[in-house]
Amino acid sequence: GPRVVEGLVVSARRRYTLVDVPGDRSLLRWASRAVSQCRAAILVVHAERSVEAQTREHLMHLRGVPESRLVVFVNACDAAAEPGWLDAVEAEVRESLWMCGYNGDEVAIGEARR
Repeated sequence: GPRVVEGLVVSARRRYTLVDVPGDRSLLRWASRAVSQCRAAILVVHAERSVEAQTREHLMHLRGVPESRLVVFVNACDAAAEPGWLDAVEAEVRESLWMCGYNGDEVAIGEARR
């Protein structure tokens, strides 16, 4: 079944708690509590599936994180075979950001390969 993965990274100046929450509905209650404590966030969107319902739900939970501390990565970009598909995914991500109360133009979006 789905698992929540947690990790702790400590440096000389900062302490980071990493939380990886899959989009499974059974974990949304836990995810809501976890992300309410976030000061920054990285949201990962799979290139082939684009924005899904759980992506928007995670964005709604992240509303307390300012645009300057939110980064979206489109993962598995090398799996997107159609020309222009990644541009469409980025446009959908930005539209979802706007719908969830963010300035979609101010949030950094990066690409990652598998």
